[in-house]
Amino acid sequence: MTGILVCVQMKNDFKKMEDEMDHLATNMAAITEFSGRISETLQDRRQQITQLSGVHTLLKKVSRLLHLHLHC
Repeated sequence: MTGILVCVQMKNDFKKMEDEMDHLATNMAAITEFSGRISETLQDRRQQITQLSGVHTLLKKVSRLLHLHLHC
């Protein structure tokens, strides 16, 4: 009788472990999807920052040229 109970308990434990693994896989998929969306958002922001930095550099150059022109 004890052997049967051990087998039943092992079967229940195995089923519980399978369920937990399925839950983990689902969570990992959701995390991967969310991470991808964050990366896309940050990439857009990176491009905007790069563009703004370029404009800032250009404005600094124009400002220097105007400063030189006014003092010559």
